[in-house]
Amino acid sequence: MRRLNLVVPIRIIATLLLLFTTALAQQDPRQLFERARMMQDIGNAQEAIKLYNQVIALAKDDCALSSKAQFFVGELYERLGRKAEALRAFKMVTPCSNQTKWAQHAKAKIDAAIGNSNPKPRIEIKQSGPSADGLYLHSFTFPKSYGVSPQVFDPVTHRVYFLTSFYGLTRSTTESKTAGGEDFHYAQGPSTMVVIDTESNAVIEQIPFAVHISFLAFNPVNNKLYATDGERHIVEIIDAKTYSRTRITFPPPALPNEVAVNTVTNKIYLTCQGYETDGNDKLFVIDGATNAVAGPFDLKGLAGGIKINTNTNRIYVMAGDKTRVFDGSDNSTIVDLPDTRILAVDSKHNQLIANVGKVEGNGAIEALDGATHNVIATFELKSGGEIAAIDRDADRVYISERHQILVIDTATNTELLRFPVGDLGTLTVGGATGRLYIGSQTSGGSTVGVIARESLGDETPEEFIDEFDSFTLDPAWITMKGRGNYSLTENPGYLRYHIGPTPVSPRFILWRRFRGDHWIFETKVFYNTGATGGARDFRIGIGFGELPIDDTGALNSQISFTRHRDSWNDCCPGNVGIAIRDNGIGLPSVNLPPNASESYSWRVIRNGRKITIESSEDGVNFTFVTEHTFIADIDGVIQYLGLTHGNHRNTDAYADYDYVRLTKTPKGQSQR
Repeated sequence: MRRLNLVVPIRIIATLLLLFTTALAQQDPRQLFERARMMQDIGNAQEAIKLYNQVIALAKDDCALSSKAQFFVGELYERLGRKAEALRAFKMVTPCSNQTKWAQHAKAKIDAAIGNSNPKPRIEIKQSGPSADGLYLHSFTFPKSYGVSPQVFDPVTHRVYFLTSFYGLTRSTTESKTAGGEDFHYAQGPSTMVVIDTESNAVIEQIPFAVHISFLAFNPVNNKLYATDGERHIVEIIDAKTYSRTRITFPPPALPNEVAVNTVTNKIYLTCQGYETDGNDKLFVIDGATNAVAGPFDLKGLAGGIKINTNTNRIYVMAGDKTRVFDGSDNSTIVDLPDTRILAVDSKHNQLIANVGKVEGNGAIEALDGATHNVIATFELKSGGEIAAIDRDADRVYISERHQILVIDTATNTELLRFPVGDLGTLTVGGATGRLYIGSQTSGGSTVGVIARESLGDETPEEFIDEFDSFTLDPAWITMKGRGNYSLTENPGYLRYHIGPTPVSPRFILWRRFRGDHWIFETKVFYNTGATGGARDFRIGIGFGELPIDDTGALNSQISFTRHRDSWNDCCPGNVGIAIRDNGIGLPSVNLPPNASESYSWRVIRNGRKITIESSEDGVNFTFVTEHTFIADIDGVIQYLGLTHGNHRNTDAYADYDYVRLTKTPKGQSQR
């Protein structure tokens, strides 16, 4: 069979199309654009470039069309291997008010050409929500070994921006043959800026960088993002609309570090590390209108975070073990605050939230007067207090403490509540929405969770009763996800708590909070310790100022009741234990033998600092078990009732809680 020669016909078609296009050169630019696409499709790059240039010349009033044509010119030059002309064409792509896509594509091409972008594929971000307990509206989970930076917000376009980067253990090849584990260090991979729409909770952009970006700030005055690149001594200034970039280069040894914006004066404040020779890191000030740089200004210490009080135009910069306070009007030093770290600024009430006397992660949180720096209020922490965020519209400040977040009313400086979180990494409030963004970092990756302000509640009761006579859980209970679950339908009238499978951590926790220094708490519970082997225990506890979820050396004060059974080798019916910890010190446990009915009633009586514990088998006749007088740390704190468990290899054990009841008593009359 004879093979057809298609080369001549294709050339004839191309020639005819060229003649036809030339005859129509003065027609509608959109028709010209289509002809150019035809030339591009059949491989006539030179002719397509000519036609696209005609489109650009004719479509001066159609920005979207001319930008698209300009982008294709760049792509065609790129295909021809004429890199300089391609780069020049991409730089001429104009962002339009109604269409920025082609300008963004062109910027990506430019970045790739000059080495400003990360060629790796987009990061897989898993999205979920709302959570089953209603606490989290939405969650974003990142791949293993990725960390996240604090979030910054654009309240006008309803966007949140933050950075994510890979963190991996590494060491050099020469070290690897002989070096021990202590020679490993964390290597930081190139960063990606993630952009999320706060209304739809959708990831709308991922902007890659070629290097690790340390910090990010957003300036709503000029709609620009400021990203610090310590590796190249630069600050990237990113247009939040088009993502086009300019940069400011700082002379070595300056390593741009943390960055913050004064939205009143349109000034951007930048700390730079790297001045090891004299231990005197620097502060620089960037004019948001002109990009002019003022500085350097001495810090006399290792540069750290920046907080700004727009009421007083004072700039608070961490420098070693102190905070240096600058006058924003002339950048002069006002005062040094020793052993003080400013965590947040409450501009509404003109006060500062500060960690004072910080030693090994411990210390006190103080509310300071924004004008005089005098102490207004003090909040004792047992550990943590390194991150804080202000919700000015709700008069709240959120402060990290271990695996909890402490919520304080900034109008009265009183504690409102606490709630548990994972390994807290970042904590920010999303503008007027009051949504709390929590970055939890683990060895497996990172998650950014979004919590609605209203889901946390405001009131902490002094009395409650729950007889579990409904098929829905009282909203006062909060569930903390883990291994295990509960049911209100398996045995109506009871809350059935199922132990989860091995391994133990993380445990499923049900908890609720309450106030008061004088009360009586009562509960009744039935246990089914199961038939399968292994060990298991059920725990109900009351924590003073913290959740009663850790009894292994944590700095907490709590009481707990545990039904323990160990069935290894068919031994050990176990016991019923009462444990007390006072400011992290465990008292000798009281252990009782299990009863035949596996039914237990407990009564806890609080009279100020004195706690008395009683037990009963019928829920009517109680007998004294033990008592303890705590130190002053439990005065006035919010308390937490928690239901949890421990487990190893058992799969069928459960507890049926009949009721929990808290009754407020007059001061001095709690003791029975």
